[in-house]
Amino acid sequence: MADSKPVRVFTAPSEKQRERPLSRSSSESVAKGLPGAFTTQRDERRTHVLMRSSEASAGSKPVRGFTLIELLVVIAIIGVLSSVVLASLNTARLRAADARVRSDFNSIRLALQLYYDKNGVFPPNKTPCCGYPSLNNDFLSELSAEGFISAVPRPPNSSYIYYYYNYGPNNTIGAVLVTNLVTQPPSTTGVAGSCRPWAPNANWCDTTSNTYYCICNPY
Repeated sequence: MADSKPVRVFTAPSEKQRERPLSRSSSESVAKGLPGAFTTQRDERRTHVLMRSSEASAGSKPVRGFTLIELLVVIAIIGVLSSVVLASLNTARLRAADARVRSDFNSIRLALQLYYDKNGVFPPNKTPCCGYPSLNNDFLSELSAEGFISAVPRPPNSSYIYYYYNYGPNNTIGAVLVTNLVTQPPSTTGVAGSCRPWAPNANWCDTTSNTYYCICNPY
């Protein structure tokens, strides 16, 4: 009897066998580039990336912007702060101008004293009816002409006018310098160093409540 060889019978794989993961040898076949293997792995990776991206998007918090009411509140606060800052700056500017006026009067007063020491009199009136204003170009030009001051100071701005009047000897006034201080509250005595030689309602620099700043230079 002749030797018979075993016959291999191939049967179709069952459903469980189809779902069974690839063995090591199958994986090696995929790595070697069998048709369709690379495409399947690439699709799986793409699906995984999309799922991760969807989860991240679902878990992130939405970005919240400002509401109209919040913006209006912020704008209102900025407006109030700006008003306060501007008011403070304006007050500081006016006080600086008043300080400048007082410094100018001190310089003119010193020059008047030097003029008097040399000439025995103060510069004459140029407008006998009233005070001579600094609006004129030759305001106390005698002081600079004789070198007692390099230049006669002018007011810092249009809110001030300097006046000069010579009342002559035999009184406590002599030659007077007059102006108004912007930030000085009205008073009957004026700021320190000023003079108020007249009775109430008699003249400028009187003892009514006012803002005159007066420097007397008696003979």
